Amino acid sequence: MLKKFNFTFLIALTVLGCNGIDEKPEKTSTDKASSALNKDSIDQNEYNLNSNFKFTKEELLILEKLLPNPQSLGYKKEFEKYVNTYIRMGLKLDSTISFSTATYSENLNNDTEKDVVIALNLLDLAKKKAVKASNPAQLAQIGFMGDYNYILFFDGASQKILSETVIRSTPLSPLKITFESISSAKFKDILVDFRILNASYKDYYMIKTNRFERIFQWKNFDGLGKEQNEAYTFEYGKGTISLSRDIIVYKAKLSNPSGNFDKFTFEPEIKKTNEIFKRFFFHPERGIYMTR
Repeated sequence: MLKKFNFTFLIALTVLGCNGIDEKPEKTSTDKASSALNKDSIDQNEYNLNSNFKFTKEELLILEKLLPNPQSLGYKKEFEKYVNTYIRMGLKLDSTISFSTATYSENLNNDTEKDVVIALNLLDLAKKKAVKASNPAQLAQIGFMGDYNYILFFDGASQKILSETVIRSTPLSPLKITFESISSAKFKDILVDFRILNASYKDYYMIKTNRFERIFQWKNFDGLGKEQNEAYTFEYGKGTISLSRDIIVYKAKLSNPSGNFDKFTFEPEIKKTNEIFKRFFFHPERGIYMTR
């Protein structure tokens, strides 16, 4: 049946540089202790999600002893200590580097336990690295683009962080996390909005064998502040060739700001139109969204 379609691969993006149900952050905590997108499409073999987290055997043993106990009255503090230690150890951050985290709880796999997505922002590290670089002004102009935004998957069943991936983007704008039931009605998929220059993008991830797997990526908008711009909104429909829902991309209108604005953080109004730009369907054999 699939052979009847003339498939084209999902448009993806590459970046040059360093490389119950709640959709709002449950909590935000702060631990005190590429230059641009330059291609519209890449081969699926280039979908290498890099985390940069590395641990020694000794560090892994320490983390095992810090696993939070869901039955404990001090679970929240145990969870925060485990997460902060995991981040510092995994990225080799000393006590002079601060970072912020936001947590989002949802059922992300086939078990019955609530899982957590942790959005990590390393703006302090980005600025401190820029000060030591030979071109700090240029780095500031591109919003300190690099490996300074991450998502981490905390599995509710094992009470461990089992996966991390970097979202190459500007750390001046923290990641926005939402959830949708797309690949399955039994659990949620993860939608990550991030900013690069005067554009915003949306990544779609599913948790597969306890790992983040990106299945789709598209622009929210591009050309903010320019006459020539583009914007899109997203809806979901019955699957064309599988039980996974189709992703329907609509053209939208972008409201440009008046006067001076921060292109990395300004939130424009996006108005949906009734014009469908593309409809994508999930290809179960390839594990990604495609269009005819």
